[in-house]
Amino acid sequence: WVQADHAVDAYHAQDAQLYQVMNNSQRPEELVTSSNTPALLSEALRSQIPGVAHAVTVGNAEFSPRTILSSPTRDLEAKGTYAGAAFFQVFSFPFLAGNPASALEELNALAISERLAIRLFGSAEDALGQTVSGGRQLFRESFLVAGVYENPPATSTLQFDFVANYALVSKKIEWVNDWNGDAAQTFLVLREDAPLLETQRQIQSLLQENGDRPNSTLFLQRFSDRYLHGEYQAGVPNGGRITQVSIFSGVAWCLLLLAAINFINLSTAQASRKLKEVGVKKVFGIRRRIMAFQFLVESQLLALIALLVAWLLTVLLLPSLNALTDKAITWSWDMTFILPGLGLALLLGTLAGIYPALYLSGFHPLLALKGKLQTTAWGELWVRKGLVVFQFALSFLFILGFLVIHNQLKLVQQQSLGYDQDQLIHFRVSGAFDRQVLLAELRNISGVQAATNTFG
Repeated sequence: WVQADHAVDAYHAQDAQLYQVMNNSQRPEELVTSSNTPALLSEALRSQIPGVAHAVTVGNAEFSPRTILSSPTRDLEAKGTYAGAAFFQVFSFPFLAGNPASALEELNALAISERLAIRLFGSAEDALGQTVSGGRQLFRESFLVAGVYENPPATSTLQFDFVANYALVSKKIEWVNDWNGDAAQTFLVLREDAPLLETQRQIQSLLQENGDRPNSTLFLQRFSDRYLHGEYQAGVPNGGRITQVSIFSGVAWCLLLLAAINFINLSTAQASRKLKEVGVKKVFGIRRRIMAFQFLVESQLLALIALLVAWLLTVLLLPSLNALTDKAITWSWDMTFILPGLGLALLLGTLAGIYPALYLSGFHPLLALKGKLQTTAWGELWVRKGLVVFQFALSFLFILGFLVIHNQLKLVQQQSLGYDQDQLIHFRVSGAFDRQVLLAELRNISGVQAATNTFG
């Protein structure tokens, strides 16, 4: 789960050089950080800043509505966005039909996902060149399908069914063509030799030269960092989902530490029962080095078996985890995951096997045959007691933390929200309709006390 969160938006081919332009706006009461930028910015970046290889304008949330797309045979609700012609050169969405470099060049061109192509036309190939029409606000147009791309992966925050040309927005809404209007999001790909700080300075100068924006400061944030580092304080990234990921990572490591301590304690306790075995082997002349090697190998094999069982349980329980976290995590025999697991298992096996390997194998044969432990190893005794105390202390902290979180969640669930949820229903409406007429009809329904609407 932690690995999956770190992989969000990191699959793009140009991930290392892919950035989003962020906007710090000084308001009277606070400094507000947002992703809203002038729609004219991307073209200026491409033409005037040498360090920018590609730049693209993408419609912000206001211009990413759900709408009805109609083919000759079907009408479907879909979620889309507007973007500049360079969209598929900046982001990696492989094409199944059409040319990604030219898919959005024409004003009424439309690129659709494989999923939408199949639902509307039966296949990606059959969708290419077809005409579809939109039925809501800016999308009341006829579009020509110029490309079909693979469905956005689950690790992408850019989830959309189609992409239309942002030039349509610029044509229909005059104020977006103003440097003082923040009507879009801007993404860019830096050249490998471009200095980040100098490029930021040039972008800020570009904004001040073209617009009256004394209270706005633009900066760059790596696109794949936005998902985990999406909260800001004083104009810089400060926390976000990374806090939650770090907490769960810490809990996981603490649980692993508890299990490791328990494994070491059990291994050393079990090894103490092998005193007579050690004595017999010493009588028969088996060297201490061989016995030490045997104890280490046995411990490491046990740790590896435990690792294999853990992997098997992970594979079996992964569907339940996906259902709980609303993710699509898949199991992969990737060496970047397998090798650390093997290394950790061997390390724990070695730590658990050191005690019998170095301590028991050095016993005098007579004492070993009598089953008597040497009572002079106070350091070893204190280590074992210390591990047990640490284990119980950590377990107590876990229980205490669980109780605190449980009580906090209980408080939130019982907190009054200011309205009665029991008799409240909501639904989404798409397509062309008169909002006031719809509300009037709803209010005329028997049993409806009040009705209202929101946009978004």
